[in-house]
Amino acid sequence: MSFAMRTLSRRAIAATLAVVTALTVIGNPAVAASASFTPPAESTISSSAITGPVPAPFASWDALFARQALMNSALDAIRAADPVDNYGGAVADPSKDALVIYWRGEMSPAAQAALVEHRKRVPISVIPARYTEAELLAEAQRLSANREIAVVGPAADGSGLVIQGHDGAPGAAVRQWVSTTSPGVAVRYSTAPADKMIPATRQNDSSPWSAGARTDDCTTGPVVRRGTSAIRIMFAAHCGGNGTQVFDNNGELIGTVEDANATADHSLIVPNILGRGWTWDGPVQSTQAKAVASAGAPVLGNWYCSSGSHSGIICTIQMTEGFAMRGGIGPLALGDKDVATLPAGGQGDSGAPIYDLTGAKVIMRGQLKQISTSRLVPCQGLGGRLCSSRIAFSSVPASMSALGVGIVTG
Repeated sequence: MSFAMRTLSRRAIAATLAVVTALTVIGNPAVAASASFTPPAESTISSSAITGPVPAPFASWDALFARQALMNSALDAIRAADPVDNYGGAVADPSKDALVIYWRGEMSPAAQAALVEHRKRVPISVIPARYTEAELLAEAQRLSANREIAVVGPAADGSGLVIQGHDGAPGAAVRQWVSTTSPGVAVRYSTAPADKMIPATRQNDSSPWSAGARTDDCTTGPVVRRGTSAIRIMFAAHCGGNGTQVFDNNGELIGTVEDANATADHSLIVPNILGRGWTWDGPVQSTQAKAVASAGAPVLGNWYCSSGSHSGIICTIQMTEGFAMRGGIGPLALGDKDVATLPAGGQGDSGAPIYDLTGAKVIMRGQLKQISTSRLVPCQGLGGRLCSSRIAFSSVPASMSALGVGIVTG
């Protein structure tokens, strides 16, 4: 068989090898040597080829991603230096050229030293937060059990929770339940109706908290490793529960799903073949791929690309809302296409990697899980499906931590 192209079919999983390249057949060396697999060529597509206006004051997307990398590296270093997770949130929008960190209490001496060092390269403001992000996400997960609550998650500044109802602010009964369930937690109720979200799979129009979507209409995520040698492929739980067999574009078995968590909407594929840390690049019919450099937490204000099997590569997507429970699923963040009439993703892209660029390689940030039917637009790539200018995505590092795996680099 040959996987030289990210070609799709209606019945098979799109871009089975979205991040699996240079595969080796497990078993007899003679069998492996005779396999007809053709790995994708290393991509020659750079960020300079990204279409769409570059946010001021940058002259190129290369320059924006370089500045974004400095800001994210500073945030990572400061968080890593503190033995207590007092992180309340952050905003790292390169166009503002300022990293804003919300922090509860005093920073440790090591974190303060990291702050001083990175301020030499990036303007950084540290603002007091009332709660940590971890505390608020834990409360959000508890409150998301109430189906009258459409969205619940931390405020960006760590000041408390923000709650949205399906059609606006929840009623008095829900507010009373929240105050009883999470006493002492500051809550702000948004009057704006929540986006109507659905899983980004084809042939599945169910609400966000439903599972059982067809696995042959999703997209594989980053290749990861459990322990020293056990290779896995990240997947979306709504694309198939434990024991589901996942097939490639030619109808051949990739592997079987394990560790599916419907609430977090993540799972792993145990592959029949090994993988390396690459991701498909370019349009749906692309024959090129990029190597994975690392994985990092998504940050509010950052700009990303997605590589869905039904849409192909889509860039100029900005993370506009932080992580929250959305329809009982998550935590998931929101990303918006810079031009509201163009798609950020669509059905068939579930599980797709979300990343930014570092030179010729990518940093894995998230996986696409849902699209907003409140912001439908014409599709890029394959037709006959729904696409949206707004997507919801999970955090790759958070999922890896929960699943006990680490990123495979290329």
